[in-house]
Amino acid sequence: MAVFEIEIAGPPKAQKRHKFGRGYVYDPSKLDKKKVIPIVQSVLKDYITAHDCVHISFSFYMPIPKSWPIKKKVLLQDETVDHIKTPDIDNMIKFYMDVLPFNDKQVSRIKGAFKVYSPEPRVHLVLEAYGQLESVE
Repeated sequence: MAVFEIEIAGPPKAQKRHKFGRGYVYDPSKLDKKKVIPIVQSVLKDYITAHDCVHISFSFYMPIPKSWPIKKKVLLQDETVDHIKTPDIDNMIKFYMDVLPFNDKQVSRIKGAFKVYSPEPRVHLVLEAYGQLESVE
């Protein structure tokens, strides 16, 4: 088993709905993905092969709104308060699954995902890659 931890600085992104035109499909998240893909690829490189089984967990640390009062901001400093606004957690998972340099079919288990308020917005991914025979045991 190989474990990879990826930390992506900046506010988490969500997959936006695709737009359909006459004879084409447009992905509005394309520019955001171009910024994140090099970060993910620099950590994973070619370590995960086409025969590996992957388990993944997501941690989304959302920015604290600037308009909130200082008393409320102080309470959110410890990263324990759940974020229950948009973007939806499933759309964020879709976005980060799309930027992974391997096939989505290889992900057999999402161990967990959460989103909380944080003074340092970021995304933390933990990937566990198992060889085909290791995952059977």
